[in-house]
Amino acid sequence: HISIGGDTASVRFSNEMGEAPLKIGAARIALSAGGGSIVPGTSRELTFGGMPSITIPPGAPAISDPVSLPLPPLGDVAISIYLPDPTPTSTFHLTGMQTTYLSAYGDFTDEVSFPVSMTSINYYFLTGVSVLAPKRYEAVVAFGDSITDGLASTVDANRRWPDILAARLQSRPSMKNVAVLNNGISANRLLNDYVGQSALRRFDRDVLRQPGVGYVIVLEGINDINFGLLFPDQVATPDMMIAGFSQLIARAHELGLKIYGATITPQGGSFFYNEESEAKREAVNHWIRTSGAFDAVLDFDMVLRDPMNPAQLLP
Repeated sequence: HISIGGDTASVRFSNEMGEAPLKIGAARIALSAGGGSIVPGTSRELTFGGMPSITIPPGAPAISDPVSLPLPPLGDVAISIYLPDPTPTSTFHLTGMQTTYLSAYGDFTDEVSFPVSMTSINYYFLTGVSVLAPKRYEAVVAFGDSITDGLASTVDANRRWPDILAARLQSRPSMKNVAVLNNGISANRLLNDYVGQSALRRFDRDVLRQPGVGYVIVLEGINDINFGLLFPDQVATPDMMIAGFSQLIARAHELGLKIYGATITPQGGSFFYNEESEAKREAVNHWIRTSGAFDAVLDFDMVLRDPMNPAQLLP
C-alpha cells in the first residue's frame, strides 16, 4: 500500500538479518487486483543493474532498477519474488497486516493469478517501495512499536494510523507531496533489542537512510516500561528513556530532520499496568510535553485517554 503516486518505482529487498547469501531469482511489480491476482498488463520485471536476478550478501539490502509503472496515490501494488534455493526466512517483518501469498516451488512471478498454497501476514525480504517523485516531495517516517505497526488492525484494510495519516495528507492539495512510511515493529523497544533491533540501533537504517525523509514521528516507550517486569536486568527508568529520546533527537537534527514526539498511550486494565508503570509513563509524557526537546508534540495520550479515568483508553 503506497502513499504518494507517480510514474516510476523501485523496490527494496533486504538480507540485513541473514547469515547466508540471499538469491532472488526473479522479481516483478504490478498493480494489485486484490487477493492473489494482479491487474493484467501491469506486470513489470524488476532488474538489478540490468540483471534479472541478484544474490544479496549477508547484512546487505538491494534496490531494484527504476521501472516505469503508473501508480495512483494510496494504491496497492503486488510484489512477486521467486526464490530458487531453499531459503531461511531470516529477514522478515512479523504482523505486516497484509496478506502474503506463497506458492509451491516454481517461478510464478509473472502469473496474473498466483497459485496460492498458503498465506501469511508477514513480509519476507521486502522492505519498501519507492515512488520516484520531484524533489519537492518529502516523506514522514512513522517510527514506533505495535501501535504504529498496526497490530490487531484489520488485515488488508489499511487502517493503521499511518495509513489514516497518509489518506489525510492526500486529501489536502497542499500536502499531497508528503509520503508516509510505516516503520513500526510490534514489541519494539527504545533502549533494548527484543523483537527487532531497538529504536536506538535501527534509527539510522529505518529513519535517517529512508529516501526523501524530512520528518519523523516517534511513538516508543511503553514496551521499555512494561518489559522490565519480564527482564529484571533491563528495567527502564524515565531518565534512561529520556536519554534515549534525546539521542534520537540529536541524530535527526544532525541531518536537518524535524522530529515529533508522540506521548505514550494509556494502558490501564492491562496485564502490565501498576502504579509504578503508570508513574513512569506519566513522567516520560511530562518530559515529552514540556521539555521543548522535540520539534513538536503529538499528544496521543490526551486524544485517546478516558477523561474520567486518564490511565485508561476511552472505550
